[in-house]
Amino acid sequence: MALTKETEDFIASWKNAATSFTDKANVYDMFSKFSALVHIYNRLYNEVSVRIGKPQRDQDGATRHVVEYLTANDLAASINGKNETREAELQLKDFIKNHTYHFELAGEQRVPSDADDDLILSDMESPNNKTRMEGLLYLIYKVRCNFVHGQKHHVPEQLPLMHAVIPILELVISNTEEKLRV
Repeated sequence: MALTKETEDFIASWKNAATSFTDKANVYDMFSKFSALVHIYNRLYNEVSVRIGKPQRDQDGATRHVVEYLTANDLAASINGKNETREAELQLKDFIKNHTYHFELAGEQRVPSDADDDLILSDMESPNNKTRMEGLLYLIYKVRCNFVHGQKHHVPEQLPLMHAVIPILELVISNTEEKLRV
């Protein structure tokens, strides 16, 4: 089933924006690229939820529904098949292990929760591809949430995070788009 013209135009517009941000050393460019990609991914995972007949809940759409639609094994093979995304996944795991960044924020004060981050890491290190891919997409979803709803500052210390998340997000978008167009 093809995507609607409106969705195709939406994707093309945001892709055009994403490709205009090319300076990997520029914090503004990397956050802007991430933002543009998140707009595309948001649209795609909502389309996925509709196609598989599941409620359009952001977290489920961005994680479980995409993994179900693409299949965990195919998505894992895609990520493992490209050095850039394979290395990016390892980098994200290291960020959690070293507490470089905090993805889960707990309580009213929204304090970092190492224990909750460790649960994400546990999923990402699972030998089960479904658990691993859902964990990886959940981490990207948390970066998106912290970016959109939190106070993710545009500081140079955030560049390694953007460098790790962007190639994985681009691959997931590409795979999702491709399958939705069949």
